[in-house]
Amino acid sequence: MSVLGNPTWYHQLIRKYIVVFGRIFSDIEIQRTINGNRTQIMVVPLTYAAKEKMLTRVATDPNIDRQTAIILPVMSFEIDGIRYDGSRKLPTVTRIATSNADKNVLNYGYSPVPYNIDMKLYVYVKNNEDGTKIIEQILPFFTPDWTMKVIMIPEMNLEMNIPIILNNVSFEDSYDGDFKERRAIIWTLDFTIIRSLFRFGLPTGVQGIAMNIGGVFLLRFIGSLEHSAAAQAAYAVGYTELFSLI
Repeated sequence: MSVLGNPTWYHQLIRKYIVVFGRIFSDIEIQRTINGNRTQIMVVPLTYAAKEKMLTRVATDPNIDRQTAIILPVMSFEIDGIRYDGSRKLPTVTRIATSNADKNVLNYGYSPVPYNIDMKLYVYVKNNEDGTKIIEQILPFFTPDWTMKVIMIPEMNLEMNIPIILNNVSFEDSYDGDFKERRAIIWTLDFTIIRSLFRFGLPTGVQGIAMNIGGVFLLRFIGSLEHSAAAQAAYAVGYTELFSLI
């Protein structure tokens, strides 16, 4: 059992939101030219890592001559926080229900709980030109939001629109030292994923059996109390109303 006695579930929703976010930027390329002639096409690598970790890896090889050195440009992204969004709150008891393939089991979830997921995308480059080549491939798609449709919970065939909002773009030049110091120009893009989390229940048939068994034990306990007749009457009314929600 999980929180407050509810059945345990894990549909990897937060993980899926992060994967969807990273997938957007996984195919960015830059072209290098000499005298107008294209000499190189490079796919910009993307990884999930914190900014400080990436900068440490870049700084560990100032001569850029080790095989393990990070070759710029490169991008990384990370989750920055999760915030409740009360402006999108729906009635808590509303349920979303779907049946299985045999139509004999009804799965349901309660109204989605609105949370916003803050993400950061970092672009590391050695020169301004590479940075603007990458940034110009990203910004035009966000006005300031961009929405994609994804099936998030296959068991319920739940297809969701996922708006991703670009909040801010900032620029940083980490070069500070002599000419032997390796330079890294960093673009930071702040995003917000407008999304929800779900609270799921047992299939209605299973839940009904569980509630009936629990109700019998609880009624037996109430019958042993002082003033049990009044308590049993109140319990019967409340239990009937509660069971009608299943």
